[in-house]
This record gives sequence, structure tokens and C-alpha cells, in this order.
Amino acid sequence: MPYRTTSKWRGVLVVAGGILVHLSLGTLYTFGNLNPYLTSYMRWTGTAPNLKNTECTWVFAAAAIGQGLVMSLSGLIQKKLGPRLTCLLGGWLMSFGVLVTYFTIEISFFLTVVTYGLLFGAGIGISYTMPLSCGMKWFPERKGLVNGLVVAGFGGGAFIFNQVQTAFINPDNLPAELDVGNESNVLCKGEDVVNVGPLEMIKSKYFYMLWFIFLLNGQGINFVSTLYKAYGQTFIDDDNFLAVVGSFAAIFNAGGRIWWGFLADKTSFRVSMMVACACFTCLILTFQVTELQGREMFFLWVCLLFGSFSGNFSLLPTATAKCFGREYVSTNYGLVFTSQVISAPLGAFLSQQLISQIGWPGLCFMVSSFSFTSMMLAIFFKATDRYGKEI
Repeated sequence: MPYRTTSKWRGVLVVAGGILVHLSLGTLYTFGNLNPYLTSYMRWTGTAPNLKNTECTWVFAAAAIGQGLVMSLSGLIQKKLGPRLTCLLGGWLMSFGVLVTYFTIEISFFLTVVTYGLLFGAGIGISYTMPLSCGMKWFPERKGLVNGLVVAGFGGGAFIFNQVQTAFINPDNLPAELDVGNESNVLCKGEDVVNVGPLEMIKSKYFYMLWFIFLLNGQGINFVSTLYKAYGQTFIDDDNFLAVVGSFAAIFNAGGRIWWGFLADKTSFRVSMMVACACFTCLILTFQVTELQGREMFFLWVCLLFGSFSGNFSLLPTATAKCFGREYVSTNYGLVFTSQVISAPLGAFLSQQLISQIGWPGLCFMVSSFSFTSMMLAIFFKATDRYGKEI
């Protein structure tokens, strides 16, 4: 077999392995399905008798904080251990967080936030960028598509594990809610991308534009991911149906990452991000209509929302690599991801504090305003290659 053909298939295997790694990491997105179970259990056991769904979003927020804090360090760990051991280390830490939660869930909500949130998220952060950087090294001309395929695994994890969770925890389809108490443009062209290190990158205006785009879009990601089921329970009394919604939404989350990565390769990051933000803004503004139209529209809207916000996870690492090169992409994208250290707890705080004052309609409008602002930022993102073409 010719070397080039062998090399190509090795690259395909690298991407396939990356998809499987992200399939495991993507169990993070089962939290929207798990949230009512976790809330009800901690009420029932007396660990947190007055816990609410909106307060339980702090677990997801803590996971995002852990991921954001650690991800920028994963590049340094990779240089010492290599990508394989780095992925394994992240998987061990992630699994350790789940294991210890077996004990902490009986002790306090705060410790559960630490173990199932911070530790779990830190494990994801260590492993997350390894498959992306390896895949882009094998297919440097298809960065968007490769990133989309790999992170599709992250989005698809919930498709499998949502059903596993519900079948194990609630086989009789009982109500899940147990109420027992009250700079200048960066030049880039294929393999000739200028490799910019982290210290130089943070001097670029495009780094801050990517950072704030992710910060703003993170509000919608956290809101929909953690509370879609809690909102659905206000007018749909069928836990199995809501679990199925989450599983199919995971397919859109996975497929959307591939689509947005492909679109970025064919057009540009700016155009793709503008379209993704516009779609999400329109969908979240009309989300309340699903309560009037019934479960079918709710099913469709949740799937489309997941498909829309999924673009962030293929577009942002692709833009980072195209702007600042592949050599430091693990560390550089980790720095972009630090926006979630602020975005996640901010979203949890706003949801918890404002739900009783402005209700679901107000929260949807607030989230849509964040997404709209992100779209405005994307309009002014005009990084180009040396031939004047948008990246």
C-alpha cells in the first residue's frame, strides 16, 4: 500500500479515535436530563430539602469552570506526557469525580458541585483539545470539518447516555420531579499559518473578540443544556418523552458541529457564526410558543436549539487555529475557553435569581439578547489571510 494511502487511513483512525474520546466526554450534556433526578433525590434524602432545578445548574456551571480553568494547561501537559497519556489522565479525573459523587451526594450539595462539577469538568478540560489538535495535524486543509467531526462525538454522548440514565433511574416513567418540600489581521494560508504563542495571542483584538463571543453564547448554551427538561416539565407530564427529546437533541448537537465546521470551510468563520447566532436568537425568542403548540413543537425547537449552539464548539477552535496557527492550538483554544469560567456561573446565578421575577419568558428574552450581541461581534470579526480572504 502506498505511503500516502497508509498515511491517509492513519489520519482517519486518529479522527475516529477522537470522536470516541469526545463521545465519553460528552456525557456532560446529559446533565439537562439528569438535573430533575438529582434535584429530587437530594430533596428526598434530606441532603438539600429545598433544592430547586435552577439552583442545581451550579453543578453544570462548576463543570464549565473546571473545564475552562484546566483546558489552557492541557497543552503543557501534552508536551510532557504526549496526547495519549494526557487523554487518559483527563478520563481518570473525570471518572474519579463521578465515583466520589456516590459519597458526596449523601453529604452536601456543595460537595456534589465540587465532585460532579469541578472535578468532572477538569477531567474534560485536560482531554478535550487533544483529539482536535491531533486531527488537524493529519488534515490541515480541513480544519473545520475535522473539528466538526470530532466534537460531534461530544454532542452525541448525550444521545446514548440520556437513554441509559432514564432506563436505569426511572424505568417506570414516573414524574421526575419529586415535590417533597418547598490588533492587525493575522495572516494565514493553509500550511503557512503563522504560529502565534499564547503571550502574543492575547495582544490580538481577535482573541478578545473570540473570547467575548464565547462568553455571550455560553449563556444560551448553559441555559438550554441544563433547563430544557425543567421547562418542558411545566406542561409535559411524560419523563420518557423528555428523555427522548434530550437524546434526539444530542443528535442535532453532534450533527450541527459537523455542519457548522463544513460551512466554515466553505464560507468563513464570520459568516458561519453570524448565521448560527441568528438561528439561536430566533429560536430562543419563540421557545415559549412551544407551550401553546404542544410537545411536537417543543421536540423540534429543543433539537434546533442544540443544533444552533453546537456551532460554537467547531467554529471557535477552527477560528483559533486559522488565526493563530496549529502549533499552540491546545493552549490557545484553552485560553479562549476560559470565557466559560465567567459565563457558566453567571448563567447559573441569573437563572436562579431571576426565574421567580421574570419567569421563563424573561429568561428566554435575556438569553436571546446575549446571542444577538454575539452576532453583532461576529459581524466585525474580519481576520483575513495574506490574499485578503476571510478566514
